Amino acid sequence: MRPRSILDNLSFAVTVGIATYLTASRFDKNVPPRGADNDGTPQLRPAETRDSKEKSVTSWLLLLAQTFLSIRNDRILSVAAGVTFYGLLALFPTIAGVLSLYGLIADSQHLTELLTAVGGALPTAGVEFLRRRIERIGSNQEATLSFALFVSVALALWSANRGMKALFEGLNVAYGEIEKRKFLQLNIISMAFTIGLLFFLIVAIYCVATIPFISDFRSPDAKIFLLLWIGRWPVIFIILVISLELLYRYGPSRTRHQSTWISPGALLASLVWLVGSILFSTFLARFEDYNRTFGTLAAVDILLVWMWLSSISILIGAEFNGIGGREA
Repeated sequence: MRPRSILDNLSFAVTVGIATYLTASRFDKNVPPRGADNDGTPQLRPAETRDSKEKSVTSWLLLLAQTFLSIRNDRILSVAAGVTFYGLLALFPTIAGVLSLYGLIADSQHLTELLTAVGGALPTAGVEFLRRRIERIGSNQEATLSFALFVSVALALWSANRGMKALFEGLNVAYGEIEKRKFLQLNIISMAFTIGLLFFLIVAIYCVATIPFISDFRSPDAKIFLLLWIGRWPVIFIILVISLELLYRYGPSRTRHQSTWISPGALLASLVWLVGSILFSTFLARFEDYNRTFGTLAAVDILLVWMWLSSISILIGAEFNGIGGREA
């Protein structure tokens, strides 16, 4: 195994460990211990410390069990499948819109570099499928302001906005809420998230394109490049947590938002997504008959399954927050 692979795997393992610790510690802070004041300030005697820790573990297990039952009762797997369907419909118009906008300032080839940078967390076949689609769309794009550009961007916004609203509907199911927002209010919020997503993708592409990939460890700046490369896992995790926290706060139709900066569900969903994506990619790498079984549809099928697993991760975090909020 190459040194880069060893360091990359070590970086991922450390990130997962820190994410697990943060999730557990965040949950402990949300559960007031026995003997706490009204403001949640604990008043524990030294003899009660062990009982408090045991109670914390018991609370964790109970909450996880309740979350599992809620996932089954709310049919989260089926809801995630619906979110995936609308997400897939929105994917390629969104790519076309991003390429149209990004083509005004740089080469669309940089988008494939972004896929390479996060390729370790995505299924290889899915990455290759997206890369081919990006190259095909990019080869037909003209980097000029035109009516076709505005049409492409408008179609991308409409498609991505529909996918975002489907995700909002899934969050309402997970939180046990009914959509009560006005049509205009809902579309303003979903469009804000959609535009934010497109803006983030463009910025991410530009940032990744400015970081050369590691090709020679003997170069003077190899240590800096190596640090940037192995540091992608913590960066991905931080971006996931922040994005999911905003989504959980403003996505579902709720009049009451959590008062904490970072919710346990956002940490848990990010952890589940990272580990699940790596395990899925590892499974595909070792399952050689997958392409033989599904033929030309293998790449699309892999992409669908990965998007479905990602939707499940997001909804699991919402269920976790919803159960924790009802138990508090």
